[in-house]
Amino acid sequence: DAFSLLAYSDPKLSPLAHLLEPSQRENVSSAVNSAILEAHDMPRHPALEVLVGYLHECDKLMHKNNIPDCAFIDLNKYLR
Repeated sequence: DAFSLLAYSDPKLSPLAHLLEPSQRENVSSAVNSAILEAHDMPRHPALEVLVGYLHECDKLMHKNNIPDCAFIDLNKYLR
């Protein structure tokens, strides 16, 4: 949808103008980045993004299963 905005001389007047709202910036930029990566035969999501997602899931599982070592891990400290 985001690429459709390029067809309009004034994208703010297009049916997809809502994609230009500040609240949509992250979603639109993510979709555009993914499309560019895919067009270059690269994974849609960067490896670092996938790794951080895995780390968050591992942390949640450790908390859920009461694994005491997770008390020493603060992922947010490293992601700032």
